[in-house]
Amino acid sequence: MTFRTDYARATFLLLLCGLFIWLTYSLVQQSGLYERIMGWIGLPIIAFGTLNFIANLMGRGPTVVISDTGILDRRLRVGEIPWRDIVAIDIVQNRGARYLKLKLRDPSSYFERMPLLQGILARIIYSIGLSPFCIAFVGLTPGLDDAYFAITEKLASIDT
Repeated sequence: MTFRTDYARATFLLLLCGLFIWLTYSLVQQSGLYERIMGWIGLPIIAFGTLNFIANLMGRGPTVVISDTGILDRRLRVGEIPWRDIVAIDIVQNRGARYLKLKLRDPSSYFERMPLLQGILARIIYSIGLSPFCIAFVGLTPGLDDAYFAITEKLASIDT
């Protein structure tokens, strides 16, 4: 099962990114010190996020692949995660966004596969008790519910 970018939704999100860049840039132009500081802090963060979003849009092929051998999310940059390494999955919600959280048998082996900064951040996230292996399905089609059903079905067939 493959999950690809929904380009109609992505176009809308890209327009929103442009709006936020314009809003933070307008903060930089304000006369108040607080507004200017918030603008200078927000502008590079939103611009970097937008560039990352565009880079993900340019990627060819499916974003997430659920196969007979495991799960591949190209955004995690750890390669395919085999079924034998997945202990449990859960749907988590944070500020209205829903994610598929993977609990892995040995997460440290996957930290080493990540780029340096991403690996450091993942270790910090893991050390405070959270999972750095969350898969977002916003902007992907089909959605999270289809992925959850396919994965739980696959994990159940492996356990029996």
